[in-house]
Amino acid sequence: MIAFLVLAHSEPNHLKKLVRRLLSNESAVFVHIDAKSDIGSFNEIKMLGAKLIPDRVNVYWSGWSVVQATLNLIRSALEYNVDFSHFILLSGLDYILIKPEVLKSYLLRSNIDHIDCIKMPEASVDKMLDRLEHFYFERALSPGILGKFYRRLNTISLSLPPRRVMKALNGLAPYGGSQWWILKRSSAIKAFSFSHSDSKAMKLFKSSRFSDEFYFQTILAGQNMGSKFRHSCTYTDWSAPRPPATINESHADLILRDDFLFDDIFGQGPCFFARKFPVGCTELMARFDTFADQRKAGSIAM
Repeated sequence: MIAFLVLAHSEPNHLKKLVRRLLSNESAVFVHIDAKSDIGSFNEIKMLGAKLIPDRVNVYWSGWSVVQATLNLIRSALEYNVDFSHFILLSGLDYILIKPEVLKSYLLRSNIDHIDCIKMPEASVDKMLDRLEHFYFERALSPGILGKFYRRLNTISLSLPPRRVMKALNGLAPYGGSQWWILKRSSAIKAFSFSHSDSKAMKLFKSSRFSDEFYFQTILAGQNMGSKFRHSCTYTDWSAPRPPATINESHADLILRDDFLFDDIFGQGPCFFARKFPVGCTELMARFDTFADQRKAGSIAM
């Protein structure tokens, strides 16, 4: 079976539609609701059959809390009475382009992690070491005086000499990529287990900016240069003035094709998800549903 891990904080109506499409005899859905959000707005998600995990954290964009929420989802799935073969991280504003049972068939045949992974620094995709070189206080995004205080601390941190990143990593090579991934069970366990180590690397990760875009990559690729990965399977359009762009009909024309493949600096791979969707896009989502229902495992390039 597949474990879908969903990070959500808003738009419960869209999340309901997503959960309905994710649930099947071959899958289970685990949802983390940001502790800053009203859990009561998401009660219907549980009624559909999704598991709302109790270990909620206050999630702040670009901070370690994003990774912690993800690790909490992995733990909930590992403690469930099913040995999931794959773990898939999504946001609550994503949507699926394939039926779960067809996706499972593909994943069992491919037997590889789908995660954007490139050695840092890499300026062309904005994966620079300054994300790790300076102590970062994620609560700088808090409202009011508290947020102002932490923003000031971050400014001071940037003026200090950079931290000795490679010494803290102790042999791990830093790798970065997208937050969204599909991991084999063994890879998910490896990343989860490392988070419990009392190492200088963990202290570095927890106090760095955008750790959700390099923690999993560094743990999985940083110790084994021979590791192979395929492109993340989630489509995101970063070309908008305020990215990511919301999905529209033009995006649908591009990705709702059997021959569509990612092909960029992170490698190649099929597209199984897209983000982020506008509120109330019923006709657009129906178009995605029709494509997903007709998609066959044999038509997906390995």
